[in-house]
Amino acid sequence: MERKMCLYCAKWDNISDMTPLYEQGKERAEYYCERCVTHVKINLRKLPYHHLFTWGTKGQV
Repeated sequence: MERKMCLYCAKWDNISDMTPLYEQGKERAEYYCERCVTHVKINLRKLPYHHLFTWGTKGQV
């Protein structure tokens, strides 16, 4: 079972429980755990360039 670290809280979790965030022009995604996704979405909406980010589906690699 693959594990990733949440970029927001720095805790490790199974990738099936993580949600990826893709940035336009970059190939790799950053992963966020269920506890942090809501906080990250709220913070991301405040940025003037939030349209450059796309959320994937939970468990997507």
